[in-house]
Amino acid sequence: MAEIDPETIAARNYLMAVGLCLLSPLIAEYLLGDWTLQQLLSLLFLVPLYGAGALAVREIARHCGLGEAHKLCICLSGLVMYSILGLYQFSKGQTGLGFQVSYVDLGL
Repeated sequence: MAEIDPETIAARNYLMAVGLCLLSPLIAEYLLGDWTLQQLLSLLFLVPLYGAGALAVREIARHCGLGEAHKLCICLSGLVMYSILGLYQFSKGQTGLGFQVSYVDLGL
């Protein structure tokens, strides 16, 4: 059996990570119907937002030796967290503007 060159493996892992970062905003925004074809190029601005999270899940799972089920659990926990934050951020609070303004009452 022929050995695979370590540089080839490193290049393949790098390309897979870059592909994950580039595909994550496309799947998150465009395939859900939030963005149109004219706005497709502007998805590159969302690569740091979506790509960083997807890459973090991948790297944590890879370095800890976790399997696919653990990756799915990490992703679902992030989805639940963002869903809860979205509910609080965009629920009609006392302002009536569609988002809730947080403040701290210092009692001064």
